[in-house]
Amino acid sequence: IGGYFAELAGTCPNATAASDPGACLALLHSLAVDPRCTVRMDSRTDCGGADRPALPDGAVLGPGHLADDTVNVVIVGAGPVGLYLANALTEVNVARRSNDTDGGSPDIRMVVFEKRVTVDGRKKPYSRTFMTGVSPADSMRGAIDDRVTDVSSALFGDGATFFPVNFWETLLLLSNRDRGVKFIYGDVDDYAPLLARVPNLLVVDATGHRLRPLDRGGTGGDDTRTTVSAWTGGPKFTPAAAADYWQFPADWINRTEADLVGTRVTPFGTLRFPVLPDGAPYYIHRFDIMNLPDDRDLEKNLQYVAGKAQKKFYDETGSDPPFQGARLVYFDEVWSLNDHVGDAINAPDRPYLGFALRAVSFKPTQGQGELLEAIVDKYQHPGETDLPLSRIPTTEFPQGHPVLKQNGLVRAVRSVQRSAAPGRRPGPWIGAYRTRPYVYEDPVVPGGYAPGVPLVRIGDSFLAGDTD
Repeated sequence: IGGYFAELAGTCPNATAASDPGACLALLHSLAVDPRCTVRMDSRTDCGGADRPALPDGAVLGPGHLADDTVNVVIVGAGPVGLYLANALTEVNVARRSNDTDGGSPDIRMVVFEKRVTVDGRKKPYSRTFMTGVSPADSMRGAIDDRVTDVSSALFGDGATFFPVNFWETLLLLSNRDRGVKFIYGDVDDYAPLLARVPNLLVVDATGHRLRPLDRGGTGGDDTRTTVSAWTGGPKFTPAAAADYWQFPADWINRTEADLVGTRVTPFGTLRFPVLPDGAPYYIHRFDIMNLPDDRDLEKNLQYVAGKAQKKFYDETGSDPPFQGARLVYFDEVWSLNDHVGDAINAPDRPYLGFALRAVSFKPTQGQGELLEAIVDKYQHPGETDLPLSRIPTTEFPQGHPVLKQNGLVRAVRSVQRSAAPGRRPGPWIGAYRTRPYVYEDPVVPGGYAPGVPLVRIGDSFLAGDTD
């Protein structure tokens, strides 16, 4: 693994240099998608052995790693949040070893579980390619392994880094493994008997709320466990401040149906979430078409449709449900990149390097969202992450469709279907999903993971909202 980072350091150019970053980007893409032992097999496999021998579970969860004199942390979920936490804790170890002269501070030992697997012990590849815009200078440098932030700085300087999320996940995973974090690719609950014997154990839920069920109640009405109250905001973020920040019309955000909050006591903590007037929780739907071709006519058409949809969103949103409604956004991330990086990714003669640069994103109405999810389910193959738009016949998006024609959705989809394929790049592909807005009042889970084993939640296991 150290060799990967050494190769990246030697291959990735300085962000201000007039050099070709293609080799650096190709190596990053290869690390993310190629089936290397170090990124696909867990710590029970010896990646240095010719025959890849399997090690017993106890070699990872036993006292040889999680000892009596160490602080032992099990992180459930090897997505960006869980990986970042693990890496930040390795940085704590590095600082402790540099500054702790009397040996009084215990070492932190970690095991990360991930259940998105092909078989037990083998992880599925990280496949989320949507672009990120995080700034290592603001939130990473000094908190995690410098080798990770050095790669981003080499390409993007001190500004926002527009890596696909699976690049971040791969770099953090490799750094964690190189720093002694162990991984098990399987369901954490299958290892409960071993975990019960681990001393000084803290379990962290970084699964996006998949470790414990989320109970936001039903459809309202006779559900007396949810208490509904008006949202008044805080001293620094009142409804008026929210309207100004998000550029919402003030009369819209002050509508009665736009500021109702449900509070619900559950076995796993007290939840707060937005509700409709009858106390029912709601979903926020999304529909994305990713990896669009570099087509100026298509771009102009989508931007025109997006402008009309934006006006309709503000004119009519407020009851379907609040903060939802018909909205469409077209974006082209190539303009966010340094010129030499953008040129390397966008060049038509270059191989695909994992960047889904152009997309159109819809925030459909509830009726549209449910219909789009049904279309995706109809044509998506089992286990498939990206559904090619080419697989869906145009008859699913007929002109004048009574539901889908709203906010220009049909026009946008049909425009993409008529456009030329994006050269040597895959796509376009689509995805329909929904988010569940909520926040827990306390990150500590009542009852813990097991008797005597505390459980805390972070990331989307603690709070989740509108993905916009």
